[in-house]
Amino acid sequence: LQNDIEQRERIEKELFESEEKYRQTVNLLPVGVYEFDVGGTFSFNNIKAQEMFEYDEQDVENGLNVMQVLDPAEIDTVKDAMRRLLQGEKSTSRSYFVVSKTGRKFPVEIHSSVVYRDNQPVGFRGILIDITEKRKLEEEALRTNKLESVGLLAGGIAHDFNNILSVILGHITLAKL
Repeated sequence: LQNDIEQRERIEKELFESEEKYRQTVNLLPVGVYEFDVGGTFSFNNIKAQEMFEYDEQDVENGLNVMQVLDPAEIDTVKDAMRRLLQGEKSTSRSYFVVSKTGRKFPVEIHSSVVYRDNQPVGFRGILIDITEKRKLEEEALRTNKLESVGLLAGGIAHDFNNILSVILGHITLAKL
């Protein structure tokens, strides 16, 4: 009996240490990690997700729902993606606009999968990445490409205009002679 108690205490200690290691590791990640039930109520958000959305553990404990952090225009799209995941579609990367507690709207890339218990779907787990900077860089690259195109077009027009002026000036010189 003493041996069983010691073994149980050892197993509980190892389980606690394993859980603590997991929690510390997840909280060190530079991306948001989340878990919510099939009704959309969050059961876990790591520190990065809380920073992104400006919510804290108390908000999660009070029943924060995924629909509260989505841009209203994205709700139907997200519900459809959740439905497809529940029907067996593999997790893929998707981009959505979300809203922080203070109303700041920003784009995120989400990688999500279904959580099963006893072969029944009970929720979703995944990561999200704030892609605001990525979008800004893409927009800047697009703007730069447009400016380069305009520059090439202007250079071509200037070259053609210069050729026409050369012909005109040549004819004027001939007319003077």
